[in-house]
Amino acid sequence: MDTNHTTNREDLIAPCGMDCLLCVAYQSQLHDLKKQGFHRQYCQLCIPRGKNCLHMGDSCELLRDGRVRLCFECTAFPCQRLKLLDKRYRTKYHMSMIENLRSMQENGIEAFISEQVERWKCETWY
Repeated sequence: MDTNHTTNREDLIAPCGMDCLLCVAYQSQLHDLKKQGFHRQYCQLCIPRGKNCLHMGDSCELLRDGRVRLCFECTAFPCQRLKLLDKRYRTKYHMSMIENLRSMQENGIEAFISEQVERWKCETWY
């Protein structure tokens, strides 16, 4: 996982619990894959652009208004919308946003980020 970029690492954790460094849309934008002939949708992140949440903000006024940073800060966590999004990501990408958020809730965002870096780092084989 490449963590050498100008964005604050905490800003790469979306309100829904997605680690944006793992997202193909963010990676496509980060490495400008369109110039290499790959036609993928780009994502320039929610938090650094001053947006609170692209996927959940339309149905959650707490996220939309910036009153919570992460979904687990809400009394309705996990809400039905997040459960549906989580199901889709577990099926399609084999990762759970709800598990990510629970890890952050229990251990803190810094510990979650450290775990993600360790979990997804590339090993060099000789």
